[in-house]
Amino acid sequence: KLSEGEAFEGRNLKNYQNRIRNQLEDADSYKTYWAGISEHLAGVKKIIFSEDGVYHMINPITLKIVQTGKYLLNEISLTRVSTGRDFLIPTALVSANREIALIGNPAFAMSRKGTSNLYKGNEFEAIQNDAPAVRSGMAELPGTQKEVESIQTMAEDKGIKTNILSGNQATESEVKNLKNQQILHLATHGEFDQTSQADSYLKAKLILAGAGDTEPFLMSDYSKYEDGFLTAYEVTQLELSLTNLVVLSACETGTGDVQSEEGVWGLQRAFQLAGAKTVMGSLWKISDEATVTFMEAFYKKYFTGAGINASYTAAMEATMSEYPHPYFWGAFTLTGVN
Repeated sequence: KLSEGEAFEGRNLKNYQNRIRNQLEDADSYKTYWAGISEHLAGVKKIIFSEDGVYHMINPITLKIVQTGKYLLNEISLTRVSTGRDFLIPTALVSANREIALIGNPAFAMSRKGTSNLYKGNEFEAIQNDAPAVRSGMAELPGTQKEVESIQTMAEDKGIKTNILSGNQATESEVKNLKNQQILHLATHGEFDQTSQADSYLKAKLILAGAGDTEPFLMSDYSKYEDGFLTAYEVTQLELSLTNLVVLSACETGTGDVQSEEGVWGLQRAFQLAGAKTVMGSLWKISDEATVTFMEAFYKKYFTGAGINASYTAAMEATMSEYPHPYFWGAFTLTGVN
């Protein structure tokens, strides 16, 4: 037993989240969320962690050990898994498609009603009337263009084929056409609607080209074109059974509705349900500049032949050297055996 539930999952969690968001020192959260565990882990350096409850909403390796002044990142290797069943996935089962698909810098304001964005027919209707839905005001993400082009350069230097979808090509329809790439990297806006009463898998979504189109979009249009919002429900219909890694380089893609003993129902879980072996998502709103640093460091290490978890650790360490607070380097979590 670590703590009383009410403070553990309420006041203490808000303290952790506020100190992350406001880039403040946090002398309390390690004591709350890890000190009681560390008492049983003397000498242990590698941990396989199947979290539940509040642990879905924090990244343990961002916790600072007051006695040493070091973060847990500097002390242990932590692998997160959804359940013990993850260990039954055959590690030799990999995609024959050695291509890396890179999606970034979508043209949010483009017209949704084009031949490159035709409806793929894998979402039940969430709109119950014929009123126009106006979606606008989405900031462009030039940093994501730099991010995917940098990854492309590193990959092609190693002889790895890449496929970039950006601008008007970064549509929901084109993303749904992708199948079993070795790595699927999506750099865009993410969203989880905390106030909506809709199904959990409809509240979590990635925002793609056309989502900010101000032209009225009627219910009849949904049978012809995609709306630019790739929901977690739609993600579960993708064919990713041979995909090794999905990287969700967007805000709050690791969040969702926490279901007791069932994990978080959101984008990260949806990509696993679609078959992806390992998924990287973020727990909070991320810095555009720091994320470019993080992703460049991750792929630089990965393309040397290092494993996903080792590359993830190297990315955090590299980002920490430029941006010391865990707000910048600790947002991303990996889930799955890697």
